[in-house]
Amino acid sequence: MPLKDIKKELYDPDSEIEKREHEASQFDPVISAESESDEFQEKGEWIKPKKGLSASQEKAIKVGLAIVGAVAVLALIIWGVIKIKNSAFDESRVTLKIEGIEKVDSTRLVEYKIVYKNDNRTALEDAEIFLNYSENFQPEDNVNLEYVNSGNSKIYLGKIESRSEKEVGLKGKFYAPEGYVVYLKATLQYRPSNFNSVFVTESKKSINVKSSPILLEIDAPLEAADGNDIEYLVDYENISSRYFNNLRLEVEYPEGFDFSSGDPQPSEGESVWYLGNLNAGDKGQIKIRGSIAGSENEAKVVKLKLGALDDNSNFVTYGEREKLTRIITSPLSISQTVNGLTSLNVRTGDELKYKLIYRNGGVIGLKDVIITAKI
Repeated sequence: MPLKDIKKELYDPDSEIEKREHEASQFDPVISAESESDEFQEKGEWIKPKKGLSASQEKAIKVGLAIVGAVAVLALIIWGVIKIKNSAFDESRVTLKIEGIEKVDSTRLVEYKIVYKNDNRTALEDAEIFLNYSENFQPEDNVNLEYVNSGNSKIYLGKIESRSEKEVGLKGKFYAPEGYVVYLKATLQYRPSNFNSVFVTESKKSINVKSSPILLEIDAPLEAADGNDIEYLVDYENISSRYFNNLRLEVEYPEGFDFSSGDPQPSEGESVWYLGNLNAGDKGQIKIRGSIAGSENEAKVVKLKLGALDDNSNFVTYGEREKLTRIITSPLSISQTVNGLTSLNVRTGDELKYKLIYRNGGVIGLKDVIITAKI
């Protein structure tokens, strides 16, 4: 058939070419559509959800897991470094201790050992020992001791090696009253080699002073009647080999004491005497006079302190003493009568006869008694 006629048959709407019989083929539009539809229906693809993850999702999960793993490893490394660093130093493994006698005599040269120990795996840098003490302790003959101010000094140590224990000496003398307690305080300041922070460790020791460098005594009456005149006699002596300067005596009078005079006279008020300088073996005496008042059996205590003022105007005591006087009822009693009566009305020109009656009610005789009557 010519090509022209074939085209006419194909495109003529009245042509029945499609009704011609032919073999089934997957290229037949009708058969192909029906075949694909039947296959899709048979497999149920339209109702089955798609299984598994896409390639992009799987990749994202793998990247996330890798990041989490890297963070975990990094955290573990950091924790390990910190653990190792911390285990290399523990503040509790640095100790400080003051060793030496606890009871001393004034003016005696004594030596104490300051023992420091580093039981860590790391060394300690810039180590120093700071010492604090009262004016009653005076360091002497210490080569490495650096004076800071009154009552404070320090010893530079530098580096303290790991797993090491060493000691430094501290020599000095105590100048304090008998029974006085003096404290020595040591503070170790340092920086661990694997830290930037500064740490401190402290130690403190109390020392009891058995004797005073200056002998101080006071003589006072054991008993006195209310209103009696009394005298305090104060003696002092430098029994040490040390020279003392700017000494002063301070007296605390009991309640009811009325000061009348002193020999020598007080330098300040009625209770402070400036003694000045006192060489070894020097001594002196002060007399204090006055009257005492109080009720029967009342204890009247006078207190003395001998010392000097430090750089901060604090009183540093070298000797102290106190004495008690007890108030008693006077054993001597006296009364009078006029014309035999204790109360009498008289007129001008009447004759009056006075009679004095006195009595010693004590168990001890009295000598040189004088009775004065004022009419």
